[in-house]
Amino acid sequence: MIGSRGMDIFWGDAGDDILIGGHGKDKLAGGDGDDKLFGGRGKDMLAGGKGDDFIAGGRGKDVIDGGEGDDLMLGGAGADTFRFSTGKDVARDFGARGQADQIDLGKANGIADFDDLKANHLTEVDGDAVITDAAGNSLTLCGVQMDMLDAQDFLF
Repeated sequence: MIGSRGMDIFWGDAGDDILIGGHGKDKLAGGDGDDKLFGGRGKDMLAGGKGDDFIAGGRGKDVIDGGEGDDLMLGGAGADTFRFSTGKDVARDFGARGQADQIDLGKANGIADFDDLKANHLTEVDGDAVITDAAGNSLTLCGVQMDMLDAQDFLF
C-alpha cells in the first residue's frame, strides 16, 4: 500500500506486507508477516508486529516499534524514538549524545534506570552497543559505542 501527502493509516495482515506512508503523519502496522514499512516525511508511528521486519522512518520525529521478531530499524533524519521490544533488533542510525534520538525501554524486562542499564544490561560487541534485558531480548545500536550513550538517550 502506498500513502499520500495526508495522514495515512495502514494495517497489514498475516502475510508479508509492504506499507509506504508518504509525507503525512502516518500510522503503519505490519501485522504477522515479515514486513517492510516506510514512513516518509512526517511524524510517523511505525509498528512491525510479529515477524522479522524492516522499518524505515524517513524524515520527521518518528516512533519505531519492531514488535515481536528480529527487526532492522532505521529512523532517518529527525528526533526518533526506538521502542525496545521482543526479539533481537538492530537500529542502524541511532543518534547518540544529544542528537535527539531516544530508546524507549518501557517494555524491557528488568531494566530499572540508566545506572542499572550501564551496570547490568549494556555491552559492546564489535564496536556496537548492545542492550539486553532480563528475558534475553536485545537491541544493537550499529556504530554506537557504549561510552557515546548517556541518560538523555533513554526513556524508562
